[in-house]
Amino acid sequence: MELAHLADLPNESSRLALRELHAATAAIGGVSPSVAMAVRRRAQEVAIDEEDASHYPAGGFDALSTRGRFENLVRSEVAYVDSGRDELGQIDLFDVRFAQGELLYYTRDESPLFDQRRRVTVVVERPLDQRHKHPELDAQTLVLVDAATLRLQADMVQVFGPSGAELHLRWRTSGKADAEAAEEEARLMAMTLADDLAHRRVTLATMTDWQEAPPRGLVVFAAHQEDPRAGARAWVRVGEPRWVLDGESFAVGEPGGLRALLDALLLRLFA
Repeated sequence: MELAHLADLPNESSRLALRELHAATAAIGGVSPSVAMAVRRRAQEVAIDEEDASHYPAGGFDALSTRGRFENLVRSEVAYVDSGRDELGQIDLFDVRFAQGELLYYTRDESPLFDQRRRVTVVVERPLDQRHKHPELDAQTLVLVDAATLRLQADMVQVFGPSGAELHLRWRTSGKADAEAAEEEARLMAMTLADDLAHRRVTLATMTDWQEAPPRGLVVFAAHQEDPRAGARAWVRVGEPRWVLDGESFAVGEPGGLRALLDALLLRLFA
């Protein structure tokens, strides 16, 4: 990975940052088969937005009705053409059924269309504030957050498949220095997620307002208490040796700590 991006890693500090990120991601480990099965079983399909409906195939025929379009006419109705003409004269039973509204038509399935692609938005709140290393942790908080995000994306692909997972990563900034830190992190993440970016399974961007974040499956990593304006589905309080999710703390500096947090996060997102 490092050799493939030498041109994008102009100095030793950036190369070291990439190594630390990959080492932290590898240390988390993959989702266990039991958790993956539980997440897959509990995951709910989500009704797609109306404006996106044209991108999905419509449902098939599911019922009969006496109202409909001629192209959806039940084929057996054609049997009434010319039937009874001897008794009725210039009209036949087909004409009679048409006039009386008795012809049968197929109707299409109009139940809501569902999107099987699971979307998650991860917001890293004030990245500059997370660029510190607690003495009890092996890396900066921001490195661990980025590693957790990479692992979350890999977990989603493992559980739902490459075409069933989509992650939007956003850095919420406040001020110029914060924005510069976010840009540096985005460059590192773009190298690692190059294939996912090319296939539009991942998007990267900075933002300043909560309303700029894609709304579905919002996860926030922040060093402060939850901001109710965010409307987050999951808020992870970071910055200390124990990170907090839904009132439960996880010792992220201990073996299996970050993995346990991500397992809880997956179940929280897709229950």
